[in-house]
Amino acid sequence: MKRKIFIGLLLAVLLCMFGCTSADRITEDMYVSDLDVAGDILPDINNIRDLGSNALYWNSLWVTNINGAPYAGGGGGDVSAAANLADNTIIRGDGGLKGVQDSGITIDDFDNLDTNGGDITGFDIWADNDVNITNDLDVTDDADIGGNLQVTGSASISTLTSGRLPFIAAGGLLTDELGFEYDTATNTLSVDHINAPTGRSVTYVVAASDAPAHVKAQADYVCDGTADDVEIAAAIAALPAGGGSIQLMGSSFSISSKITISKSYVTICGESIEFPTLTLANNVNDDMFYITSGTYCVRMENLHLAGNRYNQTAGSGVRLVVVYDNEFKSIFFDSFKEYGCKIETKSTGLSFVDCYMGNNGRSGMYLRSEQDFFYQCCFYGNAQYGIEIRGYNVDPPPVASVGTESTFLSCRFQGNLWSGIYMDESSYGQPPYGYQFIGCQVVGNYQHGFYLKGAKRNIIQDCTIRDNSQQTTNTYDGIFLDNSTHYNCEYNVIANSIILSQWAKVQRYGINESDANQTNNQITGNIIKGNGTGGVNKGGSSSLIFGNKDYIAPGEVRTASGSLTGGAANAILFAWHNPELQDIVIKKVVIYITTADADAANIDCGIADDASYTNGGTEFFDDLAGETAQINDSWVAGDGGTQTKWVFCQDSASATDGWIVAKILDNDGSSIVGSYYIEYEGK
Repeated sequence: MKRKIFIGLLLAVLLCMFGCTSADRITEDMYVSDLDVAGDILPDINNIRDLGSNALYWNSLWVTNINGAPYAGGGGGDVSAAANLADNTIIRGDGGLKGVQDSGITIDDFDNLDTNGGDITGFDIWADNDVNITNDLDVTDDADIGGNLQVTGSASISTLTSGRLPFIAAGGLLTDELGFEYDTATNTLSVDHINAPTGRSVTYVVAASDAPAHVKAQADYVCDGTADDVEIAAAIAALPAGGGSIQLMGSSFSISSKITISKSYVTICGESIEFPTLTLANNVNDDMFYITSGTYCVRMENLHLAGNRYNQTAGSGVRLVVVYDNEFKSIFFDSFKEYGCKIETKSTGLSFVDCYMGNNGRSGMYLRSEQDFFYQCCFYGNAQYGIEIRGYNVDPPPVASVGTESTFLSCRFQGNLWSGIYMDESSYGQPPYGYQFIGCQVVGNYQHGFYLKGAKRNIIQDCTIRDNSQQTTNTYDGIFLDNSTHYNCEYNVIANSIILSQWAKVQRYGINESDANQTNNQITGNIIKGNGTGGVNKGGSSSLIFGNKDYIAPGEVRTASGSLTGGAANAILFAWHNPELQDIVIKKVVIYITTADADAANIDCGIADDASYTNGGTEFFDDLAGETAQINDSWVAGDGGTQTKWVFCQDSASATDGWIVAKILDNDGSSIVGSYYIEYEGK
């Protein structure tokens, strides 16, 4: 049979030499039905087979532009000697390759064909076993390969017969244990698994077990949904000493052991603040991430860290010890047994942007650090404080002139079961100081909004502090200033904020200095109203409290003025109501008549119950002459005043003695024009 195959092939070659044109496909005379080449076909572009024809159809192989005349083959019957063939002509018989040339295509005893460095272009390819191509593959029509297709260069196949087609080194792919699946009905190529070189050296992709196939295909590490911390830790360990990035892809990672970051310049990021979710497995009882001492410039972004707190006995989301310049952006620290984030000892330059710290078993954050920045972060629904801020935990503590200078800008502290913000000294007796809360919302916490113990030189400005004391009405304050073990709460500034109660359960005081030791604080420019017991409880005599709307501090002096309205007898010349929520004392009243009335109307002015001068009481003027244009001071007897001062006037909510009214007693005073001026002081 092999001799017949060989003779048939030689006849086909001779026909090509003498009869075929460029347009001819080989006629059926050249088709040998029992020719069986089971190996892989890998022609070499560098070896040109001279067959005397520009077209060859041989074992489902279509080759273009092959020219020249062949040599006659040697041997007879079952070929036992090497044939004398032109380059790029291969015939294989029993015992090995026949027709050997210096370079080009080879076929081994297992019918595997190798190009040995050449390309294959422009024909159909049909092979039962492996096809190994060193350079490029370009198949213009059909390809049906039973074994593996190995392409070092690029691979182009116009039509791939439906079935499994394992690629090895195709397009840069290294290994494919499970292979490709090509579906001709939908014209799609699916992949079970690919291990591919990504070309990344400082960025690694870690795919979750539920990540899409194409994500897994290109990932450096693929998780199985159990102890996914192993793959994440391996990716971190694989980063160079100078750091790099870890990209987490997919929806869910299960963490069974703490992940330690001890390299600087490491970035770990996901896709959004909700995905991926990293969840502590049951009974881990430890932190999820630990950033070690001396590590700097670590960045975490777009991650949901879930602590599974009801199945733990300990652990926080991220714990940091003496670290520098780390950044956290769009991180959800959710439901950890202890803290969402715990920053121990003295760290510096941390940044938290768009982070959420909620539902944690202790506080959203435990903070001992300096020069940190928080922007649009939310601390809510924690079992203790929204944030617990402590002084330095170092021995000896730094000098008092050094401020921590940390800023919270546009942050929200809401619905925490203790206080929204708690500040206290450290275990070494160092107070927290130099913090700034600007434009923050402190709302609906169960105890105090701010609880400052021994805190110094902090600023609360442009904040809204409302409806705290939700645990028990009229029991806790919007801002409570108290002493700690070693320090009084002093030199703090509370300015331009809204401090009020609107819900059924009200704050006790808007601002409460617990006793005379809490002093030297400045409280100014705030709107303080609706609180159960009062707006401000001033403890220390040296605190400066002034300019707060709806609250006047004792000893604070304010003024009011308005226009006179002339009229007939018994008309009201002016009526002024105490605008303060507190009682005041009237120091003096001035009536300035710029246009007198010739009818010489007499005017009385004093304390009354209402604007109609009902129950007119203590008078500032008695029968003031309205026919003279002049300034009339109630302290000056010669001006018509009674010389009465320090007259008690009740708060704006009182039904009695809350008005100062001037009334025309007799004669017509319609021509009177002028103004009034009232000076009063907080009681």
